[in-house]
Amino acid sequence: MSLGPERRWYVIRRLVVALVAIFALLGAAWQANAALPAGAPSAAVSAPAAPSSASSAAQQKDAPTDTWIQPSRPSPDDPFGVKGIDCSLVERLHLDKQMNKWAGAVVDYCSGQSGQKPAQSPAQPANVFERMLGPLAYGGVDKNLITQVETTSQNVQSESWVWGNGQTVVVTYNDSARNPAGIICGVSYSTDGGTNWTRIQPSPFTGLGNCSGDPFHFWSESAQKWYAHFFAQTCGSDIGQWESNDGIAWT
Repeated sequence: MSLGPERRWYVIRRLVVALVAIFALLGAAWQANAALPAGAPSAAVSAPAAPSSASSAAQQKDAPTDTWIQPSRPSPDDPFGVKGIDCSLVERLHLDKQMNKWAGAVVDYCSGQSGQKPAQSPAQPANVFERMLGPLAYGGVDKNLITQVETTSQNVQSESWVWGNGQTVVVTYNDSARNPAGIICGVSYSTDGGTNWTRIQPSPFTGLGNCSGDPFHFWSESAQKWYAHFFAQTCGSDIGQWESNDGIAWT
């Protein structure tokens, strides 16, 4: 049975309302989850008994390091209940590398900043719709790494790999220009922190037969060299390695 125009619009409106309700529930669930401190103690676990004043220092020192300690209940001046916490947790649980509010409050307290308001995480969009519609571009202005005029219709670059050391930044990528023939491994470099770029042409990744792409490179602090790796010979059979002292001249 076919639906008339009014009936179709009625069904569409009901579907839209249902989808909005679903996204609203997902957004509320996400916000509730984000508000919970990662790995925080369960509220059902009783806090340890307060030590006597004569032995509090010794008990704090000898407190077991493999259990959670939440010595105080949340309060207006201590909303995360971190006062008196075992500060060895910062290093042991890498709290200084976590992005949740509870970890930030612990780090602030253990850094001697307990008199200040606990650190807040970066501002987050108010709801799931703002997150979905937010900007998808991050960082500074995009830079074109292909600094020469293309002379061939085979001018696709892909799978960029970026690594920086000091002011030198190197980007390797697949380069379909095949300059020289059989080499689809490309590289560009910057010596001023990424402001200006130079594409190396012809490709320096030669000497190991066909270079078939899939880039990976890094700066080795111990060797004081750059190392670049691509598939060499035929794709998938071998991995070739090239070295450079400055990210510009490769052998």
